Amino acid sequence: MMTNGFKINECGKCVYVKTANIGYIILCLYVDDILIVGSNNKMVKCTKNMLNSRFDLKDMGLVDVILLHYVDKILGKFSKDDFDIAKTQMNTSQHLSKNKGESVDQVEYVKLIGSLMYLMSCTRSNITFTVSSLSRFTSNPRENHWKTIVRVLRYLRYTRATDCFIPEILLF
Repeated sequence: MMTNGFKINECGKCVYVKTANIGYIILCLYVDDILIVGSNNKMVKCTKNMLNSRFDLKDMGLVDVILLHYVDKILGKFSKDDFDIAKTQMNTSQHLSKNKGESVDQVEYVKLIGSLMYLMSCTRSNITFTVSSLSRFTSNPRENHWKTIVRVLRYLRYTRATDCFIPEILLF
């Protein structure tokens, strides 16, 4: 990668960056997968050709399919009958506090928080504050926590059609 003008990102040793006058390319390596993010289609194609000349690759196309499918999977699994949307992920006037009473569907709550944490850490950092706040109540969620988590799902439904970060993925 270095001989082709890429530099190693000091924060992530599996991330390579190449900048030019016409744009930039970011390569993220993970075991036998490569995620290519670029600001210029010509640079992306040249990078793919360079990699393909050295390695046996399978081009999996745009990642938006994978990312949107994960959001759809979460929505299908946890909000089967709810098709509403929300333009914000949290009602700022709603205060989340510890539940001193009976837990409301704690096992399902934990599963949903886990799915949202994976989503936020991989692709949707914009939900980090809300999901982190909700995760403090996994041992004893109450109805108020569920209302907020449903709002996050509605927000995901609203924003999934407007996702603009669409990198490409290659598999070795």
